[in-house]
Amino acid sequence: MKRTIAILAAAALAVTSAFAQDFSVGAGYLNSVSTAKYAETVNKTVSNGFYAGVGAEKAINGFASVSTGVYYSFITFYSTASAVIANAQSRTNEHYVNVPVHLNLGYELSGGMRLFAYAGPTLNVGLISKTKADASVALVTITKTEYDNYAEGSEYGRFDVMIGGGAGIQFQNMKVYGGYNYGLLDRNSGPTNLHRSEIVAGVAFNF
Repeated sequence: MKRTIAILAAAALAVTSAFAQDFSVGAGYLNSVSTAKYAETVNKTVSNGFYAGVGAEKAINGFASVSTGVYYSFITFYSTASAVIANAQSRTNEHYVNVPVHLNLGYELSGGMRLFAYAGPTLNVGLISKTKADASVALVTITKTEYDNYAEGSEYGRFDVMIGGGAGIQFQNMKVYGGYNYGLLDRNSGPTNLHRSEIVAGVAFNF
């Protein structure tokens, strides 16, 4: 797994350094929805988090460009349940590395502003996924458990290819944008069909 991540990061950095004209750093908010389908049952889990990373862009002409980069993302999901004096709660934290390849189209406005849209695939690799669960009775904790969701024998997959796009506006060297991605791969190897989607909103600074 570590070797795979290292290869992905090295390849992305090699591509960006080889063809990039503009480099950028970016970060923002991430809202993730995992949809699990089994027979007629559908369950959705909503997580929130953030992403940050570096990107690079090469112009094709005055209107189009290609961009890539390496981004880290973190999402967390918290749930709780109560019954009389008993309580149970759990928190799942997930860490990912993302390598997007996007086609960008832009239109120049007056005052140095520029509208742009982008679309393309993103290779998404899960680094860590752990769930911590606690159970208590009358405010006294009776169990504490931690699960590695990628442990041997798990049906939960690390890899995904997300497809999506978004739009935004650029003010000189700053971009403000939002977008949506949908995971094409089934993240569960068992009978449950599991796909993840995400909404992103962030800023990036070119240099």
